[in-house]
Amino acid sequence: MATTIQDGTGLGYSVKVDETNKLEVRGIIEDGRVEGASNGETYVIESPILTQTSSSENGLLYMLFDEDVSFYATTFSSQARYTTSGSFNNYLIQAYKGVAASALTGTWVNTTPLNTNFGSSNTLNGTFKYGSPTGATGFSGTPIIQLPFPVNVFNQVNTALVFPKGSSLLLTVTPPTNNTSMPVNFNITVTKLLK
Repeated sequence: MATTIQDGTGLGYSVKVDETNKLEVRGIIEDGRVEGASNGETYVIESPILTQTSSSENGLLYMLFDEDVSFYATTFSSQARYTTSGSFNNYLIQAYKGVAASALTGTWVNTTPLNTNFGSSNTLNGTFKYGSPTGATGFSGTPIIQLPFPVNVFNQVNTALVFPKGSSLLLTVTPPTNNTSMPVNFNITVTKLLK
């Protein structure tokens, strides 16, 4: 008589012992973000569309994680449109690691990460802000990442970023030279790292 041993996650992983006492294994390979979303532990952190009115570097998005577990991101995306008077068609996203929230200057707006499971009441603990196009600053030192992106293109990057408790990331944007009007936004999806 066959016996089936199944885990309790409801995701369909099972091991079966057949009549000859051999194991038959069935497993479902599932993206960690899907499982995280199902558990209410996947979040989108994003800035709204912010119109940059100069070609100076300006703060865009700030994240400081304050959970007892790590989070990871596998993709992030950004898009800029309709740059006016820009002398070339690329903008630059830069990332600064380890910036304290108290170091931010200029105008920043608090934002709440979106839980991708609309039926979940889970929230992501930390400090999350997006920059104002009128001068959100607070960055200094050397950026750890510099990514030039073309204007008028949806830009998505695959990555393997892990955010341990207390880690922070500040993203800035530098529009093309001579820009006077460039709408831009940025978003990143993070998922609780399973232990």
